[in-house]
Amino acid sequence: MEMAAIGIKNQQNTYYGIIIFADKTIDPVSEPWSSLFIKNSPALQVFYFDELLKSLKEKEPGHPMLAVFQPYLQKDKAILEKEAADYYNQIQRCSISEDMKKSLSAVFISWMLIRFKDKNYQEVLKMLTLTTPLEETVAYKELVAIGEKKGRKEGEKEGEKKGEKKGEKKGEKKGRKNTQIEVALRMLKKGFELKTICELTGISLEEIQKEKLRMEI
Repeated sequence: MEMAAIGIKNQQNTYYGIIIFADKTIDPVSEPWSSLFIKNSPALQVFYFDELLKSLKEKEPGHPMLAVFQPYLQKDKAILEKEAADYYNQIQRCSISEDMKKSLSAVFISWMLIRFKDKNYQEVLKMLTLTTPLEETVAYKELVAIGEKKGRKEGEKEGEKKGEKKGEKKGEKKGRKNTQIEVALRMLKKGFELKTICELTGISLEEIQKEKLRMEI
């Protein structure tokens, strides 16, 4: 329906649709895509993620995307834990840009954190035999960037509300504090250890535990 609506508004263009299901069991086989798919219509195509990866493995067994999604494909956690470092290194060996390697590595680690919910971020890094300092990892930098942005915004609002230099300074100070708390909470949600959070954010253990209870993390 959305494709049709867009097509009516922009009749000078031709539109094609793609639907991707994780596997066939999720496809409800409903109209309109069911009939179109059976008729091999170019207007709307349906794909199944597991079949796409299987096809990719047959064509390019060394493709980095196969390694990235092994935490999704490999059902046996013991095997996954044993071979995780090999998958990670496979991504690093691929002939792709450094930015792409960083992005794919971050996705792979995110998948690993989902599969191994009993392990924190540092433990997953050790599983991959990585020794990168925590504060230099992409995930930590992203957490800090989000916290800083929110903290600055709150600090500016506080300063504007006071309308004085003293108020602005107080607002900036409060903003920095909120930034630290925001980063600490996000690190808690990611599974970082309390001691590590205290060291990297400067927030006391008591304060982190208090915020943890307040937010019901």
